[in-house]
Amino acid sequence: MRALACGVAALVLFVGSAPPALARYEPLASGSVTLTIDPGFASFLERNRIELGAVAPTKGKGKKFVLPVEGGRIDPTLGKGDLETAGSLAFRSAGRRLPLRSLVVKANRVPLSAKVGGGQLKVASTRRLSVSRSGFGSRLTSSDLALTAKAATRLNKKLRPEAPFTAGQAIGRIVAKAQPATIAVLPKGKLSLVPAPEILSKFRSLFVSLNPIAPAELAAGPVFTFPLIADGSIAPDASTGEIRVGGELEFLQLSGGQVFWYEDWFDLGTGSTTAETILQPSPPYAGKLGRIGILGLSPNRDAVGDPGARTVTVNGQILTLTPATASSFNELFAQGDPVFQPGETFGTIAFQAAGQ
Repeated sequence: MRALACGVAALVLFVGSAPPALARYEPLASGSVTLTIDPGFASFLERNRIELGAVAPTKGKGKKFVLPVEGGRIDPTLGKGDLETAGSLAFRSAGRRLPLRSLVVKANRVPLSAKVGGGQLKVASTRRLSVSRSGFGSRLTSSDLALTAKAATRLNKKLRPEAPFTAGQAIGRIVAKAQPATIAVLPKGKLSLVPAPEILSKFRSLFVSLNPIAPAELAAGPVFTFPLIADGSIAPDASTGEIRVGGELEFLQLSGGQVFWYEDWFDLGTGSTTAETILQPSPPYAGKLGRIGILGLSPNRDAVGDPGARTVTVNGQILTLTPATASSFNELFAQGDPVFQPGETFGTIAFQAAGQ
């Protein structure tokens, strides 16, 4: 059993000490795209008796339109990504109409595209594009949108204006703001676990010790700490996301059973905690179970998001025993007696997650 513990500890140490993950795209939850029409383009449309109008849920008319962001993704560290809007615009002239549906803003030299007919049309190009952070979110701006050749051809064919649309024609500028559904968590900082006094009392009465295996540590209290590692994510209000930690927790009974939990994931959205789990000795116990649910996780009611620092702090989230974990503890440590109950408090966790 000791050899197994050392082997698992070495594996977890390797995972926990890996170099920082590469920058990651973050899914978008909300935001807006403001399109301001160039005065020269507005005059051009007026002379040709062409109207540019909003189609709900797009708002605005004349020279300014606001489209809601409903999805997409962005990497705030590299300034790359795309913003999917729920909005549409439509050109109208003398009974003819050309709708631009589901406009998308991309962080590249052709930032504006839309669904036209049965395909995707690149609407506008730019020479000046900037992407900057704005708290947890991002801001994308372009001040020199110019009509693409394909867009000009499509507009001329559909609307038949007296003076034709031309490639490179200045059409306006955009300011896009986007808020992420979750931010990518850096492998930085620690999660602390404080076992409930009642659960510790039960373990002591059964001669079961709780032992951290590196890079997990034990401080006074007792408080167990686990390093936050790569691939985690969290919503700015901690309502969703997955926090991943390194290290391992061993439950060892004197002359009895042994349980290992490692590669723990705390799923804030589903309220569950999963871990790679091993029950020893095997036989008679099951041995390696793979990743299973080990603890319930209460809804968070005490999260503090700091947009300026791009951090989310969580304090006192409650962990509870799942039916499977209570059953395993009873089988391994209590000779089958119902000492541990499903739903009883195992402890609380706290952490501060830093976004990329």
